[in-house]
Amino acid sequence: MIEILSPQNARVKEWALLLEKKHRDKQHKYLIEGIHLVQEALRSGADIECVCYEKESGVPAELSAAASARLDVNWIAVSEAVIAKCSDTKTPQPVFAVLRKVDEQVQMKSLLDKDRSLVVVLDGVQDPGNVGTIIRTADAVGADGVIVGSGSADIYSPRSSVPRWVRCSIYPSCVVDYRKFYHKPRNGASGLQAQACRRRLIAMSMISPASLAVVW
Repeated sequence: MIEILSPQNARVKEWALLLEKKHRDKQHKYLIEGIHLVQEALRSGADIECVCYEKESGVPAELSAAASARLDVNWIAVSEAVIAKCSDTKTPQPVFAVLRKVDEQVQMKSLLDKDRSLVVVLDGVQDPGNVGTIIRTADAVGADGVIVGSGSADIYSPRSSVPRWVRCSIYPSCVVDYRKFYHKPRNGASGLQAQACRRRLIAMSMISPASLAVVW
């Protein structure tokens, strides 16, 4: 069993930096906190670097099975001081995890090359709760992807309520600005149809013919 008890440990300092967006972008990693979120990540097969749990309490019972099954994940016993350093809440949860971000550029290429895709584009939706609701709705109706445009809530914030393990692909604003994907339709394609739900109609031609983007 790996133990890290000092909040001055180099790895702990690196994890704590992930509380800030600029460091999440630089390291291509992010933190999640709490048994429920960690359990979701483990079940979904997310790319987890490590799971840290409070040493005195041990691995939470809800995660014990995953601890045995996910041999690719490092499980690290840490002190309360380490947990406090890696959380920005007054009452930190007894477990947190460090995850690697997915390669959004690869996923985006796959989305752009797909025919008849349904894409939801968020334009300046700043409330994390609203972003989470829209993503869950898009996932429920079978959308192929959600593009979280510039000015929208950061889906990788530790306090974000945004679900990151839905079936549809999510492209955050730190990687994707949908305005950069304007181009002429390919091979005589009619281009992307865009429907404005609340804000405004945006004409785009970024995805395959007969694709539909719902712009929020």
